[in-house]
Amino acid sequence: MVDLHNHILFEMDDGAQNLEESMRMIHQGMNQGITKFVVTPHFNPITDDLEVFVEKRNQNVKVLREAVKQQGWDVSIKTGAEVYFSSDLLNMDLEDLRYEDSSYILIELPTTTMPSSLVSQISSIAMMGYQPILAHVERYGYFRDNSHLMVNLIKNGVLMQINGNSFASKNHKKFIKDCIKHNLIHLVSSDAHNLDTRPMNTGEALRIIEHDYSKDFSHQLIENANRVFEDEDVEVLMASPIRKVFGLF
Repeated sequence: MVDLHNHILFEMDDGAQNLEESMRMIHQGMNQGITKFVVTPHFNPITDDLEVFVEKRNQNVKVLREAVKQQGWDVSIKTGAEVYFSSDLLNMDLEDLRYEDSSYILIELPTTTMPSSLVSQISSIAMMGYQPILAHVERYGYFRDNSHLMVNLIKNGVLMQINGNSFASKNHKKFIKDCIKHNLIHLVSSDAHNLDTRPMNTGEALRIIEHDYSKDFSHQLIENANRVFEDEDVEVLMASPIRKVFGLF
């Protein structure tokens, strides 16, 4: 299995604080069947220097890969980033922020306020040759209020990712169920930050998905993640908006 969104790379952000914690988080994932990781430390184009970020990330990944090799673990690690959305991205070279050897790029949106011209600006990133993945879409209230927005983004080449722990959350259950019914979810990842409160949980999430929804959907999510990791096209089913009844989902 593949984890495409995590903060296991040490000394980069609010995730793993040292190499030992990075290794323990990888081992935590391995125990669930995860053998492919894209490390995605936070990058904010407004506050972070791209060159400094990339140099530090690449150096830390080199150290992490060597530590994994010394342990004899059969694990693949690729570089990436969780890129905070800004119109500044349209004027940047995004090559070093995409998933390694891939056209996919992970983008985080503001939680409460929808960016103006979101669809057109995300579409512009896609026209630059990248395929955006929106991180933890269950967090964005404006997606709950307007699923037509999700449909429009998907039609413009965007993939939607949900965090593993949200599948076990009562707060997100109704929204996720409706999203699955309307083909609005393509990927599940851990967004792991530590070993305890925000652990690696992709394998556990997939087991919940298989139990609560279907084995076919679980397998589809696994296949999608592998295709992204290998820079292959993901088969996207026809998305449709969630209908509201009396103002509720």
